[in-house]
Amino acid sequence: MAEGKRTELADVKMEKEGTELAACGCCGNFVEVPVGTCWEDVYCKDCMGNPEARSFRKKIGWAGQMFYEARFDVVRKQLSPESQAKWDKCSYAKKCSIIGHFIEKGLMI
Repeated sequence: MAEGKRTELADVKMEKEGTELAACGCCGNFVEVPVGTCWEDVYCKDCMGNPEARSFRKKIGWAGQMFYEARFDVVRKQLSPESQAKWDKCSYAKKCSIIGHFIEKGLMI
């Protein structure tokens, strides 16, 4: 964890109703989670539960890779040819971030 990167409780603003704050089980950053989430399984997007991992793929682990990669083609098929070219140039982490955003917004599961 980078020095001074830890999120302070006073800096966190709740974005959605029905959410509460939980501390990341690894690094202690605060994460907004749905009410009733098991706090033992909460990890932030910075460390993904593996702060020692240097690569993004190692951070999300094998199961995370399969989860995101299964959705890569689904997203790509819905894009125009120009957007498909942009998608193909995106980094692996960026593609995962886009899919994560779609899932958070309820656009895909």
